[in-house]
Amino acid sequence: MKASFAFVTVTATLLAGCSYLPSGPTAHPLTGKTWRLTEVETEGGTTRLTRAQQATHTIRFNTDGTMQLQLDCNNGTATWNGAEPVRGEGYLNISAVASTRALCPPPTWGNDLALDLPSTTSYSIAPNGRSIRITARRVSFGFEAQ
Repeated sequence: MKASFAFVTVTATLLAGCSYLPSGPTAHPLTGKTWRLTEVETEGGTTRLTRAQQATHTIRFNTDGTMQLQLDCNNGTATWNGAEPVRGEGYLNISAVASTRALCPPPTWGNDLALDLPSTTSYSIAPNGRSIRITARRVSFGFEAQ
């Protein structure tokens, strides 16, 4: 009986200790959200998208290194990798975007996203984690979490 009690006590203690162990790696701050495009900044100025336009221009970073894009009336996929942000900034690489090729009525930023995201070099994330800015070669994209 004493051996059974000792076994139960040791097992309960070990199991209680396990509850304090981390449950796994923390997710990248870009994953787990759908990001809607809110503004496009170029050398010529900044364009703010309407709510309706924001709803049709979205990206989603998946934990497996893939991403889904809604490019207005088209859908796209790509792969990505990036560093955890340090002081709100990190590097970001996005592959070429494979997408459907329907002709979306203007104004649209779907083609710009598909063409410019592969030249991405970095991103910044707001302290609250609700908005990001992705910097590419000739353009900067502002996104907010849905």
